[in-house]
Amino acid sequence: SPSCASDIRVFCSNGALRTGAWGESLDVLRQQPSNWQATGSRDQGWEPVPVRDSRGVWEEFLSAREGVIVNPSPPELGLRMALLWDAINESAAQDGSPVRMETQPAAAD
Repeated sequence: SPSCASDIRVFCSNGALRTGAWGESLDVLRQQPSNWQATGSRDQGWEPVPVRDSRGVWEEFLSAREGVIVNPSPPELGLRMALLWDAINESAAQDGSPVRMETQPAAAD
C-alpha cells in the first residue's frame, strides 16, 4: 500500500544505492563525470540491480531451513546492519558529515 512505501538511500563515495524497507527494489546511481548535467527528473541515472523475487518471508524461511535455497539472511547481515547503523548515528552526530564505515567489526580485546 502507498502508505507503507519507503525510499531508503545510502550515499557512498562513488555513487548511491536506493531500496525500499520491504526489499521490493534495488537501484544504483554511479558517480557521474564532473561535467555531467542532469536533463530529466531527479530520478535520472538510477539503474536497476537485478535481484531474485522474494516469495515472502515465511516461504523464504522454510526454503532456507529445508536447504532448498541458501539462507538469504545469514547472521552476518545483522552484524553489517549494526555497523551501518553505527555509521548513520556517527554521521548524524556530526551534522551529516560523511564518515568512514569499517567493513569488519573491531576485534574484541
